[in-house]
Amino acid sequence: MDAEGELADLAAHFSSAPSEVFTTSPLYAALCPAVAGDRVTLELLMHRRRGQQRSYLLFGAVHYLLLAGAEHPVRSFYPSLSMGEVAAASGAGPVFLDFVHMYREKLAAVVRSRLVQTNVAPRALGLRFALAAIGRTCPEPVHLVEVGASAGSTCTSTSTDTSSALAVSACRMQRSRSTAAG
Repeated sequence: MDAEGELADLAAHFSSAPSEVFTTSPLYAALCPAVAGDRVTLELLMHRRRGQQRSYLLFGAVHYLLLAGAEHPVRSFYPSLSMGEVAAASGAGPVFLDFVHMYREKLAAVVRSRLVQTNVAPRALGLRFALAAIGRTCPEPVHLVEVGASAGSTCTSTSTDTSSALAVSACRMQRSRSTAAG
C-alpha cells in the first residue's frame, strides 16, 4: 500500500473507532474524529511496527509521555492524571492534537520502539486449553489468579464484571467450592 493509501486507511480507522472500538471510553471516542482529520498525527503512526494496533498505540504513547511528566493542558482530560475534576471529553480533540504536534519527536520514538497489548479474549485460548488439560489430571480444583491490566481475560464466569482480579478470583473460588460441595 502506498503512503496515501495508508493515510486513508488510518483516517478510516479513526473515523470508525468511536463506535467500533472505544464504546466505553468517552475520551478516546472523542479523540478519534480529531485524529482522523489530522495528517500530522496520522503520518506519525505510519512509523509504527508492523502489526501494532493504531489507536491503542497512539493513545498509549501519549499517556506514556504524560505519565513520564510531559506538561500540557491535555492532562486535564485524563482521570489518572488530573488533580481534581476531569475536563469534558468533548473538548479534548484540539488540545490532544496540540500535544501531539508539540511532542511529535518524542511520540515518534515511542511509536517506533514500543509495543502495545490489548485485552483480546482469543489471546487466552491456549491458556484455557492448557488449564482444561491440567484440570482433567488433578483431583483438586485448578485455580488461576490473574493480576494486572488483563486480569479477568480468561474468566469463564457468567458475570460481566471482570474489572477486578479480586472479583475474578472470588468468582473462581466460589465456583470451586460449589463444584467440591456438589
